[in-house]
Amino acid sequence: MDPVIRSFLEDQWKLQLGPRLGRGAFAEVWQAESPQGVPCAVKISLEPLDPNHPALERELENLRLVCAIGGHPHLVSLFDFAVVGGYLVSRWELAPDGTLADRLRQCQQAGKQGIPLQELLRYMADAAEGIDFLNRDKGILHRDIKPTNLLLFHGRVKVGDLGLAKLAGATTVSHSRVGTLGYLPPEAYEEERLHPTVDLYSLAATYVELRTGRKPFGENPVEIVRRQLAGQAAVEPLLPQEREHVLWALAPKPEVRPQDGARKWVAQLAAALSHHATKTEPSAATSPSPWPAGASLPPAPGQAGELETPVPPPVWIVPAGTEHEKRRGPAVTPELTAVIVCWHCGQQVTVLREQVGRKVRCPHCGALMEVPASAFGLPPEAVPGGSSSYSASGISGTRKSPSSAAVLNYLFWGAGYLYAERGWGLILLVPFLILTVTTLGLFMIVAWFLLPIGIALAWHAYSLILEDQQWGKPSERRVRIKSPSTAATLNYFLWGIGYVYAGRIWGWLVFLASIVIYPVIVFLSLLGVVFPLFWVLPIGLSLLLAWHAHSMVKEDLELKMCRLK
Repeated sequence: MDPVIRSFLEDQWKLQLGPRLGRGAFAEVWQAESPQGVPCAVKISLEPLDPNHPALERELENLRLVCAIGGHPHLVSLFDFAVVGGYLVSRWELAPDGTLADRLRQCQQAGKQGIPLQELLRYMADAAEGIDFLNRDKGILHRDIKPTNLLLFHGRVKVGDLGLAKLAGATTVSHSRVGTLGYLPPEAYEEERLHPTVDLYSLAATYVELRTGRKPFGENPVEIVRRQLAGQAAVEPLLPQEREHVLWALAPKPEVRPQDGARKWVAQLAAALSHHATKTEPSAATSPSPWPAGASLPPAPGQAGELETPVPPPVWIVPAGTEHEKRRGPAVTPELTAVIVCWHCGQQVTVLREQVGRKVRCPHCGALMEVPASAFGLPPEAVPGGSSSYSASGISGTRKSPSSAAVLNYLFWGAGYLYAERGWGLILLVPFLILTVTTLGLFMIVAWFLLPIGIALAWHAYSLILEDQQWGKPSERRVRIKSPSTAATLNYFLWGIGYVYAGRIWGWLVFLASIVIYPVIVFLSLLGVVFPLFWVLPIGLSLLLAWHAHSMVKEDLELKMCRLK
């Protein structure tokens, strides 16, 4: 732990620090105790955050939101938060009994397949209370319901890790971060689409895992997305009544899922199981239940006393137009998916063939990226048609052509930058046009023959478009990254400035040295008009410095992605 943070926690918050409880992708959690002896969990970001980055403000907004809804019996309370030395520090209610993922491991170590049904239904009822309070009473989506985020407090469950909580609005909500692959519904992987049933879907997926001990859609990312889109959850071990209700909540189409909230869905599931138990075991003793059905429910699969009811495998191929097809959605074959690598976190991401040319968000880190046609072995101009085939069409307004940017920048200096939506291209284009007009077009003609300048500008504009296709437009990128092509172009024209752009202060020394030897470069360039061989030295040095700056920025980007994995 950073000494500054430790000092803040001990001196300002007066906490007595205990052991570290865990470490995730973005933060680590420590146990602590207040002067009054109240235990708490302290969550600290792994790296200092940029105070000017919008992601920090979004995170603080989420934490303020969580503070405003504190005190619910089924939501983990946030006590306080602060930014200390750039690190985000928050103090939460401590779960004394771990998570439902821990409880599942305990049951499996005891020889059970999953958490006992009566116990699990009580946990689901608690979680549903917290989810409905967020979704229906406060208009907030949690977006990351899963076993590790359902915390145990003396036999009852509270919903935790509200860092992704966001105001839901009316029917859909735009989101900058997503939750966990396999628990999020399929529509959440697309940009700007999150349905109010997202938390119900995640709760149903969590139920299957805690009941059967297996993730409902498998472990492989490609298989997860394929089965989610086909509505093919692994529910074979469940009783028939369970399968019906679980598949309803896991429908690939959000409008088909239950629309009355998580609490009612859990109650309907429990009532169906109670009714089944009553018919199968009429002499079963009645046990306390949060639902009025009354009769005791069947035990979890694989446990003693389980009902000897044959469980046929689900049938996934159904006649077109039937009610089951409407609820489960069309089947998706494996060849309709591909795997690409996220530019931000380096993780593999499964995408659909119909998403070619569209922006999607990485389910691991939330970064925005475009699905390339090459992922499916298609030409760049291929776009999804209305069926399983593809049709070629021209470049749309959202998909710029690298070659067009290059030609524009070569013919009219700066025009390619404007085409690439870089407003600073005017700084180059305006003087170019003024000189062209004042010289009656002579400057433009001369400029076309200044190959070292024109080719460099054309390459830069071409590369900017490629970077936008790979990483998204600068305004859409979740993290600040430097442009390798911009560093190279700056170093090509102004030796050392590309290094400064890359964050190397010593680049100013290179720039000052270049000013000293600039007369020699000009002399060699003039001699190059008569003896072209004299151009080799200045142009060669420029290309070498450009390559160095380009490689330096790419290495910085790769290191940054490695740290974020």
